Amino acid sequence: MSVMLDRESWKNRSNVTRFLSERLSSGHVMPFLGSGVSYFAQLPSWKNLISDVAKQKNDAFSLPTEFEPYILAQQILDSLYGGDKQEFYFAVHKGLYGGKDLSALHSLILADPGLRALTMLCNRSVRGGSRFIFTLNYDNILEILLRDLGLVVKSVGEDRFLFDDADVSVFHPHGLLPIDDVGKALERKIVITQSDGQHVSKTSWKPLLEVLLSKSFPVFIGVGGNSDLRFLDYLDDAGEHNYLHASRAYPFIGIRLCSANDPSIAMFENKRIKCIGFEDLGKGWPSFVEDVCRLSAAKAAQRLSL
Repeated sequence: MSVMLDRESWKNRSNVTRFLSERLSSGHVMPFLGSGVSYFAQLPSWKNLISDVAKQKNDAFSLPTEFEPYILAQQILDSLYGGDKQEFYFAVHKGLYGGKDLSALHSLILADPGLRALTMLCNRSVRGGSRFIFTLNYDNILEILLRDLGLVVKSVGEDRFLFDDADVSVFHPHGLLPIDDVGKALERKIVITQSDGQHVSKTSWKPLLEVLLSKSFPVFIGVGGNSDLRFLDYLDDAGEHNYLHASRAYPFIGIRLCSANDPSIAMFENKRIKCIGFEDLGKGWPSFVEDVCRLSAAKAAQRLSL
């Protein structure tokens, strides 16, 4: 859409929907999920998760008014768990899934509008679809639903390579705690404390993420906190090599779905990520993604004279 070369055109929601449907048709859309998407199937927010982990050891624990997430998690690990990371990770797994097994969560997974929208995006057909997903969440709920739909899915927690042997590859740069394999989860590293950040630094994921950002049109969903924003440093390097920038020099090389009053809009748009605001984010972004998929499918049907 040549009209999208004009920055003003991006203010029109219909224009953005059409533009994104075209990117989907060409297979260039890549969802990037921040920790704000952890509410899938009623999973806890980060604050509630770390509070639960602390209360498993000290029921009187209460979150401080202000805190830095990694530092607070490190303090809880050291003071309440005696530095025992295996016990700490087990507590994180328990807090993340509320002690439920997969069968107990299955009905919630199927009913979640955000998961439904993402599976529609990844369920590739002649209308296109997404092959790669970046998520800063620990859970594998999305992968479970994609597999239930008959797709071949690869969850990637440590191997930082592109894979061509799966329908969808889901990358977890902050680590992976699968609901269906507690033992395996405890053998892995996750980024939740200050010391974890030194083991799995953003630098180790830089080559892969820069390749994906240069070849894709990222759609950021639930991205906002400081632990999420550090990955945006890659946009400065990848942006100049992005296929959209090289071919037509569009003013934006990605979009972000956020609340209408989100305080980080200007910061993202300075990095050439157009923010699409919704009064009700929980209902708005899944509906928007579904509209994109339906429009892309309608265009494909028209091309095929169906």
